[in-house]
Amino acid sequence: MNVRPDGLLGATLAVESLGAFDTLINGAGGCRSRMQIILRDLDPEYRGEDEGCCRSRYFSRQSRLPCTHINGDDIVFGTGPKVADAVKSMADNGKGTVMVETLSASLVCSDYSRDIPPEMMPVLLTGDLSSMSFEDGFDLATREAIASLGIECTERDPVGVNILGYGIPDLGWNYGMEEFRRLLEPMGVHILSFVSCIPGKDALMGSGNASLNVLVRPSVCTSTAEWYSERCGIPYLVPSEGAPVGYSATRAFVREVAEALGLDPRPSLEHIDREEAAVRRMLLNFNRGVDMLRARRFSAEGDSSVLLPLVRWMYEKFMMVPASVVPTDSSRSGELESYLERIGFGGSFGASCDKEVEVDFTDGVTAKAMELAGDACAHIGIGMPYALNVNLIGRCLVGCGGCRFILDSVLNGSERFICGQPSMADMR
Repeated sequence: MNVRPDGLLGATLAVESLGAFDTLINGAGGCRSRMQIILRDLDPEYRGEDEGCCRSRYFSRQSRLPCTHINGDDIVFGTGPKVADAVKSMADNGKGTVMVETLSASLVCSDYSRDIPPEMMPVLLTGDLSSMSFEDGFDLATREAIASLGIECTERDPVGVNILGYGIPDLGWNYGMEEFRRLLEPMGVHILSFVSCIPGKDALMGSGNASLNVLVRPSVCTSTAEWYSERCGIPYLVPSEGAPVGYSATRAFVREVAEALGLDPRPSLEHIDREEAAVRRMLLNFNRGVDMLRARRFSAEGDSSVLLPLVRWMYEKFMMVPASVVPTDSSRSGELESYLERIGFGGSFGASCDKEVEVDFTDGVTAKAMELAGDACAHIGIGMPYALNVNLIGRCLVGCGGCRFILDSVLNGSERFICGQPSMADMR
């Protein structure tokens, strides 16, 4: 049984992450409600009931995710007329329309060309999205939606980049964008578009002028990056150490982007050095807590591009033991497995965690459930759904801010008692 997010959810979030389309859900209202709850949690500026939404009854007084609310009659007689009515009612919204079909709607196999005029035809994602992984659905929808915009390269920016594979499914993505700017702008990089961080149509149209696409998590954007390469001639970079999670991977990320664009990375590396030095000074005062992590076990489940640098950081800097490492995609899984084998913990790859751990990196709901159950270890939500009421303090995983969040969660998340006696104290 698959209990992970599926391709239907991935496709819906992908379209919403662009900020240039209305996402029409062709399905029952319950399917829409499920996705709307998750979308509202991921977008801190989601607007709920809005009088302007009454321009189309298919919005049901919400600002996002119009839905056809198909019923038994539609299953028998076809969904074409209802879909056509929904599309026509949204024609003057100033956005394009992308339609995603739920499993029940896809079984009807309606021919929408009979009911929808060609000039109003939405981008159709009519495959069996429910059978796809979240990552494949996200990548497919992003590529198809962007391709429909007719993006061209009109004036190449020699230091312009697009950030792909980072978006609203990522923890604190709105704060993460600022982290990317702090990493790249000091060395002269122009970030033209965070493609999946609700950039809007204008930013997406300008994304064709980039000289480089940087793939933070290739699992959700490789096909999209290939489209940019084919259509606009933009090469793409997959950071060798994974996403910029932890100081080592963050430095590698900066150096590799600078090398690809012919820039000097020193201003950005100096920023990282200053940040790490400031954090290290605080950790030295907390040395008993840091030392107590040595040889303690940790588990991690999530995107392989995040786990690759995270596992290395926990093992190499804090000498923690990887007890269970479970990637949820295959894009960097081979590298992750090879690394674990090289350090002598190959058996932890894909293994279930059946013993007590000191730190558990998992999805937010699991982390919250274990915390409420009274588990004493540090449970840290690094994957959706995040189970946060609101994120006001900049929680994210990437860049120097991400390093602070992860370290803070690791060292403050455990319920164990630590004596505050300074080390090397004169006990006379």
